[in-house]
Amino acid sequence: MNIKRELKLSVPIKAKEFLPIVEAMSNSYKIDYKMLCGICEVESSWNPYAVRYESDFKDLSQPFYWAKHLGITEMTEIQCQKTYWGLCQMMGSVARGLGFEDMLPKLCDANMNLHFMCSLLTRLKAKYPLPQDQICAYNMGHVEKSLGKYVNQDYVDKVLKAMGNY
Repeated sequence: MNIKRELKLSVPIKAKEFLPIVEAMSNSYKIDYKMLCGICEVESSWNPYAVRYESDFKDLSQPFYWAKHLGITEMTEIQCQKTYWGLCQMMGSVARGLGFEDMLPKLCDANMNLHFMCSLLTRLKAKYPLPQDQICAYNMGHVEKSLGKYVNQDYVDKVLKAMGNY
């Protein structure tokens, strides 16, 4: 299904080169196009080379195995798994859990990054039918509320607002 979308004036210039890829992934994975765009805008401002290291992250995916498999040091693999990569800020360890078997910096490739984002969102969609829950869980790994609001309500609100740009 090829829908010709009319771009709003509010769409960031950086986004325009990635929108055809996002649309193709959205159609392929049956994931909401606006949600994909909103997450990319909030997570990286559409910068495919955005990276952020999370030193306190603990939930790693077999770093010794991956280091040996890829011919790198275990410390390099640990640091890469604790890093958010690319358009969607895909956490290295999450990508490993989704089946990513290559060097983690390759998640800066927009196609690769969006593929793994959509894989994750497909799982979240099956577990959490509400789009707001999916957004919350994309950011936190699970849904958590306190006093009727998401613990990460600011993030959910930012993504929902950004979705209006597409």
